[in-house]
Formats: sequence, C-alpha cells, structure tokens
Amino acid sequence: MNDPSQRATVERLVRHYGEWAGEEIAPGTTQVTLSSFRDFQTFVTDEFNDTRRYVWRGQQSADWELESALARRIRSQKKSVPEDAAKSQLVRFKKAVRGRRGTNAAHLSDNEIWALGQHFGLATPLLDWTLSPYVALYFAFADPDRKEQSPHRAVFGLNRTNVRERSRLLKQIKKRISDASNGITFFEPDSDENSRVLSQRGLFTISPVRTTIDDWVAKHFKKSPPQTLIKILIPNSDRQDCLRMLNRMNINHLTLFPDLIGAATFCNVHMDVTNY
Repeated sequence: MNDPSQRATVERLVRHYGEWAGEEIAPGTTQVTLSSFRDFQTFVTDEFNDTRRYVWRGQQSADWELESALARRIRSQKKSVPEDAAKSQLVRFKKAVRGRRGTNAAHLSDNEIWALGQHFGLATPLLDWTLSPYVALYFAFADPDRKEQSPHRAVFGLNRTNVRERSRLLKQIKKRISDASNGITFFEPDSDENSRVLSQRGLFTISPVRTTIDDWVAKHFKKSPPQTLIKILIPNSDRQDCLRMLNRMNINHLTLFPDLIGAATFCNVHMDVTNY
C-alpha cells in the first residue's frame, strides 16, 4: 500500500528528534532507536498518527525475529514439509485434550484449538499481538535479563491494514490459499477458555511456517513505504524504570494474567524491581 503520509511521518520524526535513529532496515520495515523508554509514549501517541491501524508485540531481545514457536521448532528440526508437521501437531493436540476440557466442552474451530494450545504452552503457528502498545512494552521488559542479553528490547508495530490487503491480493493471484499458506491471517478468539486474550487486548497472527513475519514483509512490500512493520528499540538498561511506570498504569501480570500464574509472576517481578 503506497501511502506517502506514512513515509512523511517517519521522516518528520527523524528530523524533529535527532537523537532517534530511524532507518529502513528492510523493504517495508523501519527501525527506530529510542534513547529512553520515556520517549516511547511520545512516539506512539503524539507523533505516530497511525497507531490504531497497528497491532503490537514486545520481545525481550531486539535480535529475535517474529516467528512462532512451532515454526522455530520445525526449522530447528529441518522438517522437509513444514505444513505437514503443523497439521500433525494440531491432530496430536486434539487427541491429547480429549476429556480434559471439562464436561459439555464447546466445539472449537481449528484456530480456536490452536489459541487454546497457545494459552497452555503448546508450540503453535500463532504469534501473540495486542492492540495496546503499552501492553507490548510490558511484555518486552517483563522477563529478567538473560545471560547474554541484547542491549535493546524491542516493540514491533505491524500495520494490520496493509498486511490484510496484501494477503487478500495474494489470495486472488494464487487462486487458492489456506489460512497460513501464503498470506497472514489475523485471528481474535471467541472462546471463553482464553481469558488472558481479553485482559491483554490480544489477538494472533497465523503466518506461513516457512518464513518469519520479518521476511514475509520484506518479500511482499518491496515497493511500499517502510512502515508496514515498525521496530522500536528501547535500552535494556531502562527495565526497572519502565516496569515501575507500567505498574503505575496498572499494566502488570496481575491485570494481564487473571489467574494464579499471573499472581505468582507478579510477585516474582516485585522481587526484581525496587519500589514496584
């Protein structure tokens, strides 16, 4: 989608805030480096006018690609036909959950089954996103540092409007397309068995298992403005200050995970962050 206003927005940001390093790192993708987490609110609310067209995802390391757990596992095992491996995983999980969802369990579509599995740690082709950039920011910083921690954490913004339109065109061109064969599908579960999705304003992408979302955008937006995917880097050193700010905004594991796991993780984060 060729929208000059989007390109002008990022160009204006880089001109106005010289300390923010904005660059097109791949076709369709812009990376913006913030000097502090305090710049995040200004970026997503005051300066970047298209936040409602985007879905957001936070990741602990800026080095990680946008790839589902199932795609990553299939790639590491070098499966020759990734689509068959995904189908086999779904069939296994359907059989494994029989008798474990309570009495009179509702019939669920395949995507709902995947979402249920994602909720309980199953490797699925789904990738979690949220409608709130601040929830994404929390997930970027929630986990403690790893042994070899990247100097930046990352929040991604994916233009849902652009991606839906491009996926629709792919469907017309290819004549046939399953939910995750060539395009990217956005899926919001209706099942009552996934309360976390509501608390997190969450939704999922279902994308081809042969590629990452980063590479998919680069492949299909070669002649488009570089704002289909926005990668925002925030210094990892800001973790404690950022989590304190988000806690005061009532964004923490207690509100995002309305269950015992959320309560336990909230207490663990409280131990890590002073004056939480």
